[in-house]
Amino acid sequence: VIVRGLRMIDAVNEAVVVAKDLSDVVVENCDISQWGSLRVPEKSQHWGKIQGGIQVGSTVRRLVLQRNRIHHPRYASTRWREEPNNPHPWGPRAIVMGHASDDENWEANHVIRYNEIFSDADHLFEDGICGGLNFSQTGTPGQDSDIYGNIITHATVDLIEADGGGMNVRIWGNYLAHGMIVISLQS
Repeated sequence: VIVRGLRMIDAVNEAVVVAKDLSDVVVENCDISQWGSLRVPEKSQHWGKIQGGIQVGSTVRRLVLQRNRIHHPRYASTRWREEPNNPHPWGPRAIVMGHASDDENWEANHVIRYNEIFSDADHLFEDGICGGLNFSQTGTPGQDSDIYGNIITHATVDLIEADGGGMNVRIWGNYLAHGMIVISLQS
């Protein structure tokens, strides 16, 4: 499956969803902005939960995300300790991938390259690239994966969250700025 050259504006939740159990998917040269649900206090405690410009289902294999522009979500992430019941920031993420449990197959072999993930101080991401379980055997981006040549800016937490059991994961040559944590590497 190849998704190429689309301009996606104003998605109610996620702009691109790669469903679980797919393989050999390419998303390239897309422009994604203004996605995500707004916070409605009587319906949801947080802004948009874990909505990503690109949302990758668990057990996806051999995904290539390249030359995309993912920028300016509809709303901004909360800041640290802004919400009394949840001190951790919560909000939009550019790329979300990972598993719900260690019981799922996690072959991965993903490539995330040459993407521009950026915003401004009024539309901060929670994380640039994120997902998976901290302290797990799975995690993000999954084993045998590469993240390189990306520009990632403006996150209240992680610019790149490569947490979990990342075996043979290579991260290099990225431009990373304006984030609390540049690269998170939880075991």
